[in-house]
Amino acid sequence: MEVDLDERLLSPAVATRAVLGEEGRKLVEDPKKAPWSLICCLEYREPGRWPFLSKWVPFATGWLVAPDKVVTAAHCLEYPSGHEKVGTPLAEIRVSPGRHGHKFPFGHQTGYRLFSGWERGPGSLRTPARDFGVIGLPKPFPHVTTPFEFGCSGDPACLVGQKVCVSGYPVVEDLEPGFQYFHEDEIVEIRDGLLHYRTDTTEGQSGGPVFLIHPTSAGRARLQVVAIHAHTSEDNRTNLGPLLSGETGEQVARWVKQGPEESALA
Repeated sequence: MEVDLDERLLSPAVATRAVLGEEGRKLVEDPKKAPWSLICCLEYREPGRWPFLSKWVPFATGWLVAPDKVVTAAHCLEYPSGHEKVGTPLAEIRVSPGRHGHKFPFGHQTGYRLFSGWERGPGSLRTPARDFGVIGLPKPFPHVTTPFEFGCSGDPACLVGQKVCVSGYPVVEDLEPGFQYFHEDEIVEIRDGLLHYRTDTTEGQSGGPVFLIHPTSAGRARLQVVAIHAHTSEDNRTNLGPLLSGETGEQVARWVKQGPEESALA
């Protein structure tokens, strides 16, 4: 997808806890504009004592790869860490593209069809490189005329040293939930199917797009998602996510093409 380049030169972020050294994230001031309008706040339903007391809780990020499909991390299809049901698959996820605090410029939908790269059962494969998934929505979002492009053609090693951007919805104590932040920094390594980058993130931004910016003409650029933000390295020196190339990219593409009648995560 192609956007106006200056749309990402926004105001500095409010000081928050940084994952990688000094805080560098910036607040997205107008998420109604692309590409921010394609990035979604994800919420799970927390039941109350009575059905009418249930509430939606922000916990992760996703991005629209089609008007009715949202890409995210596989662990974002489950109850998050700290929840008594952590690791249990969610039955539904509310998707709100371009959310800005209590404003929902494009409304929201609840996705029930969840496709996960993590296998289940005895001996299941739940490695970080398989931490990808797709949410199928009941109907298209009308504002999505040019969704995110994704994939990595050629030798992925050529990505090392390039600047990459990550955007998402932090969930931390010192920030009001529902606001989108982004940050840019360089790709430092590709190993075991994972892209490692210095871009700063925090809780709630898992599932967000990791995208390159390719200038095309004066004031414009093409955006290419090359990975899904999912984890921080054990030494806390880089963030990382599954690279959208090879079998991973092909599997995501197959899920995106599936119709509403086809089965998803049980």
